[in-house]
Amino acid sequence: MARTVYFVGAGAIARSHVDSVRHLPDSDELEIAAADPSPEARAGFDDHVADARLYENSEEMLSESTDPDDIVVIAAPPFVHRDEAIRGLESGRHVLCEKPLAMDVSEAEEMLAAARANDCVLGSCSCRHYRTPGTEKVKSLVRDGEIGEPYHVTWVTRGQRGRPGIEYQPESKWFLDSSRSGGGIVMDWGPYEFATLDDLFDPEVVDVRHAWTAQPDTDVDPEDVPFDVETHGGATLVYQSDNDSVTVTYERASGTHGGARNVTEIEGTEGALRWSWTEVGESTVTLARDENGEVVEEQFTVNPVDELGPHERPLVYFDRVVRDGDAPIRTGPDALGSFAVICSIYDAAEFGEAQHVDLSNIGETASP
Repeated sequence: MARTVYFVGAGAIARSHVDSVRHLPDSDELEIAAADPSPEARAGFDDHVADARLYENSEEMLSESTDPDDIVVIAAPPFVHRDEAIRGLESGRHVLCEKPLAMDVSEAEEMLAAARANDCVLGSCSCRHYRTPGTEKVKSLVRDGEIGEPYHVTWVTRGQRGRPGIEYQPESKWFLDSSRSGGGIVMDWGPYEFATLDDLFDPEVVDVRHAWTAQPDTDVDPEDVPFDVETHGGATLVYQSDNDSVTVTYERASGTHGGARNVTEIEGTEGALRWSWTEVGESTVTLARDENGEVVEEQFTVNPVDELGPHERPLVYFDRVVRDGDAPIRTGPDALGSFAVICSIYDAAEFGEAQHVDLSNIGETASP
């Protein structure tokens, strides 16, 4: 059987992933298969993809013979990520999992153990906005000492309305149920943000000093489905590496009565950097410094290294890694680090206690 890309889940996100197959070097020879218990989802996938093999469940789908470079994309809600990923890995296939990676760190470590035991690659879709051109330019300016010693990061993205499961993808009510989603907007967007922060500062330890979550009321809040996730959350974190320490002020909202705001900035002793971290096309980085007692700004225009969009990057980059190449995507233990920080934010908010994340130990217990 020819090399195949398998999709666990045949809904909107699976159809988004399958569109990126055309960017793979052997796209003309690849076969596509998808499993979903929903007849409607399978019918929609069938309309979207010609000649796909469709199944009601992944167990039947993954009983097919295996090619060494087969890929399984987990495009289903988070509460099934662990079981479906392990099933894919135990079938001898590489697994690319939608974000968040799992429901908690222990589940993620079980997935990593299965990858190691079966000599397969486990990857996360947290790379959609990872190492974008703007962020790479910021990284190089920081490492070149252009802002002196970094000491504070402001990472604030607030939207007044845009709640997953309500205003965004209203048909996907699982977003609103923590027992199925793992959390709200921090769990939904945090995988992108904390993967980027991890890459920028390469911390050995992250301390979550304080965290909070909230669910502001609106007149259109659903009453017929579980709705127990936050639509607004934030944290104060300290990233530590060697003798360096950077404080991060983090905030994310998909539903708030406060004003919309979008600020990504690193402040240092000699200057500051602002940029739009989600842009994968042409973007601008602003460097602010002192000159004769006045703040002056210099702008850098940066361009992408490829033409891939955010929804095309995960599968294309994961395929490069599977083929023993290099690509800006987090796999194996690297995929667990930023996820552990997100889980610690929830723990700090729930228990009212600071949390300590030793990234050097992440994945150590995930033995095959």
